[in-house]
Amino acid sequence: MVLMHLLHALGHPMQVMHVDHGLRGTESDADRELVERTAASLGIPCRVERVDVAAQQLEEGGSLQMAARSARYGAFHRAIAQGPNMLAMAHHADDAVETLLMSLLRGMGSAGWTGIPVRSGAFVRPLLGCTREAIEAYASEHGIPFRVDTSNSDATYLRSRVRHELLPLMEDLRPGARRVLHRNARLARELHALAQERLMELGPMVHNNADGSAELRIDAVEASVAPLLLLMRFAAPARLHPDVLEDILRAIQERHIGARFPGLTHDVSVDREVILLSPHQHSLPGQWIIPLHPPWPQDAPFLIEEAGTEELHKDQAPNVLLLDASAVVGQLRLRPWRAGDRLAPTGMVGTKLVSDLLVDARVPLHRKGFVRVLEDERGILWCCGYRRGRLALPDAPPGPLLKLSIGPALTGL
Repeated sequence: MVLMHLLHALGHPMQVMHVDHGLRGTESDADRELVERTAASLGIPCRVERVDVAAQQLEEGGSLQMAARSARYGAFHRAIAQGPNMLAMAHHADDAVETLLMSLLRGMGSAGWTGIPVRSGAFVRPLLGCTREAIEAYASEHGIPFRVDTSNSDATYLRSRVRHELLPLMEDLRPGARRVLHRNARLARELHALAQERLMELGPMVHNNADGSAELRIDAVEASVAPLLLLMRFAAPARLHPDVLEDILRAIQERHIGARFPGLTHDVSVDREVILLSPHQHSLPGQWIIPLHPPWPQDAPFLIEEAGTEELHKDQAPNVLLLDASAVVGQLRLRPWRAGDRLAPTGMVGTKLVSDLLVDARVPLHRKGFVRVLEDERGILWCCGYRRGRLALPDAPPGPLLKLSIGPALTGL
């Protein structure tokens, strides 16, 4: 409510969105009514979306709280896709401290140091530098109505206990602890940013395979001053528990060739000279519709970015495609290749069977099930990671260019 008041006072063009989880009966109704009433009084368009948290939990499993979050963010992403493409959230400094402490308790590693980022994709958090106390004082001074979610006091949830038990205890043990933690949360975000910047420099040590797997040289891990951070970044898609990273490092040090560590969607295994990150075949998308304009979904099977014409004069890796977005006809789809699929390869006349292209590339039989093709209504543009098609970049001067990178690029390395 304070964020809405601030943005309105600044004259910022906006809409208001309220997600109704429907979990607290008349309390949920009163929350929605307050938002709608206040937005109407300020002349701000308001959209309300009701989500089915129980159905979300049944589909995903896990806790009710995580299902509510997943449903809420699903609604957010749908709203962003309709536009405007930026969503402001009211997370504040105390939220960041609580998230940092929870991450430390859970052993989240450097990813947990960030707490809550000021900006992530289409989400921005302009109040992250403000404390809860300052926000409540602002609401009181300006007569801003608000409601308190009673579930925030439920000791069932870890965040509630951190907020109402752990933080007061730390303040009692050392007065001023909350202020120090605010500062530490900011410093932790900067340390994480520095770590990621350094890890990005290690990209050339990762070999991107066309089937979506990635290889990291063992000697790069052994030479690193932060081997666990390097492994955590490389193996991020597998979503391994931090303790498993210790096991991988031990397997490297003791040369347990063939050691395999299964993750949720990827496996990590130790070979003679490399660590291999391989996707589960069933975890690959059956079919994806690839948008041609941002915002691009964070979980897209490609790393998608806009590119300048200078990219046309560079040698692109096999896992990268330059695409003339203006030439695409209909929807851009990613799907598994099928028998009978044909591609018009660049540098060739006519078309060729995708199956023959895979034979030419000596793709092992057990890897062929991972191969995807990218197509629009004209036909196949790319046998992903193996051969590019002439349809991706027609002969005419290209329009807006997109750069699509598959496989290990999603790990950020």
